[in-house]
Amino acid sequence: AERCAQADAAARVGSVENVVLEYGNRGTLGSFHRVIVDDAPQDRTGSLVRVRIDAMDDRGILHAHVAPSDPNELAAAGDDVPVGKGGRS
Repeated sequence: AERCAQADAAARVGSVENVVLEYGNRGTLGSFHRVIVDDAPQDRTGSLVRVRIDAMDDRGILHAHVAPSDPNELAAAGDDVPVGKGGRS
């Protein structure tokens, strides 16, 4: 089960998804994967933030940056960014 969860987390690298910030820069995706948002806004605990998932570390924790609120900004930068797995955003 753990291998399946890590494979699912790894498949999310490069996608844009929503994360709930729970404590500082640490949060959880709707899929219950743990995320560290490197540039999380201050004082946003409990907030839903749109992020681009950049990498997964050896512990299986995803690392992300806040994504532009306008999807056209991602396209303008030349990024081919999938939106969430399974239709989630």
